[in-house]
Amino acid sequence: MDKDYSLRKANSADIEFLLELRMETMEEHLKNANINLTIDNHRERVLHNFESAKIVLNKKERIGLLKLLEHETHYEIEQIQIQKKHQGKGIGNKIIKGIIKKAEAENISIKLSVLKNNKAQHLYERLGFKIVSKSDDSYTMIKKTDSIESKKSATSNKG
Repeated sequence: MDKDYSLRKANSADIEFLLELRMETMEEHLKNANINLTIDNHRERVLHNFESAKIVLNKKERIGLLKLLEHETHYEIEQIQIQKKHQGKGIGNKIIKGIIKKAEAENISIKLSVLKNNKAQHLYERLGFKIVSKSDDSYTMIKKTDSIESKKSATSNKG
């Protein structure tokens, strides 16, 4: 199956694109959660962990963002955003499946946070993420990789 996207490291020339992307993809969800952010707040979020930011490309066109933090014990999908005109095409699904495959190879889990009213939560659930905690406006979700689950089963079956 061909990938219809590629990733490249974000650079300072991408900041305005990322700010526009954030406004396009997050503003509705934030308003629905009664979270009101200024443009400066959005810019701070774009710049947070910027060294981990990857631009999602379709051919050479910038269409999204992935911020994946690679901790020793787990991965954390800090942000994944795809332009609205490219949503529903399976790109986010393929990106997350690629992260799952990588996490399985390393026997580590994947963590993310999603606003309660964001429909992306359903994608995460389909991919095996489970809600492990809640705040007023968001869920923390974790995907334990199959290799972690297999080790747990093998250990508990030894008893």
